[in-house]
Amino acid sequence: MIDPERADSPFFRAPDGRVYVDRDGPAADTASRWRRLHDPAGVRSQHRLATASALAVFAIGYMAGGAFGFVVAPPLLPGDEPVVARLIGVVLGGGVVAVPAMLFAFFRSATPDRRVIPVPDEVLQHAPPAASSSDIWRWSVAVVDEAAERRTIGYETNVERPTDVARADRATARYGEVYRAYLTAAAELGLRPREPAIDIPPTSSD
Repeated sequence: MIDPERADSPFFRAPDGRVYVDRDGPAADTASRWRRLHDPAGVRSQHRLATASALAVFAIGYMAGGAFGFVVAPPLLPGDEPVVARLIGVVLGGGVVAVPAMLFAFFRSATPDRRVIPVPDEVLQHAPPAASSSDIWRWSVAVVDEAAERRTIGYETNVERPTDVARADRATARYGEVYRAYLTAAAELGLRPREPAIDIPPTSSD
């Protein structure tokens, strides 16, 4: 077990009292990154910033696309009055550019940053003293992800209609990957692994 209070520990104890690990090791921006990802005030601030960024991208995209449509619409719509053609060009051009740009900005900002994550008790108690931050992070992700999948996989693989089969197969394959990563982490930590939550078909490497 590694003492999280030790000065050279790969862990750090956050203001919420929990122990976290930075995938790349303790760094100058670890505390600020933790606040953005886990502190309630920091999370709200990030959400506001993401919303403002998406709206700004939409506005800029709409102006750029609208300007392009304003210029090219009259030759492309010769049957309409020039003013009407330009209005149509502004609306269509702005929408074609702005909507995809806003969606890209939104989903990019919504992608979870998992560099700084909480360390499960199993990892905290069984990580060898020489373990690196990257190993601790990998073990923590494996344990946390399997526990999260375990809570819902039974529902996802429940087949009541023929149309449910494909969804259940995808969920089974996904859980199989997560569980195999968990088995690897358990073996490296010397843990007795939990039994899988569902039957997992063997792979060619098993």
